Amino acid sequence: MAEFKQGSVAVVYGDNLKIPAEAGMLSPKQVRELPKARRGIGLACTMTADAMRKHSDKLTVDAVEADGLAAAGAMAEDVDAIIAELEAAVTYFKQANNILDGEAHTALRRVLAHVRAKEKFDARIVDLVPHLIAYFANEPSQPTPGG
Repeated sequence: MAEFKQGSVAVVYGDNLKIPAEAGMLSPKQVRELPKARRGIGLACTMTADAMRKHSDKLTVDAVEADGLAAAGAMAEDVDAIIAELEAAVTYFKQANNILDGEAHTALRRVLAHVRAKEKFDARIVDLVPHLIAYFANEPSQPTPGG
């Protein structure tokens, strides 16, 4: 199995997948200049490779072998599957992040409520938590009911 690492994330994939060395290093212009494949390229490659094998007398193409074409189509489909799995993982972690952010925000609001209640009797309590005060000072205002 091969592995791609990015920070703390590792993606393990089959050795049959040969990732081009320039992947991840292309400029936006270079990406735009790549040929745009249509949906179903894997199936088209597989079926065409089969036809090339069956009719090698009529379908012999310079620089294209049936096995290589079939392998290229299979790799294209394998990468599509990896992308779908990664997108599902990103959705999972984004939702986890939203939940955890919400829990942390609620906990901070509780501390702020405590500080604001105590502030009436000890004005210097806000000096203990300047980051908390600054965090809520920069928070966008909540919409008012009916407004």
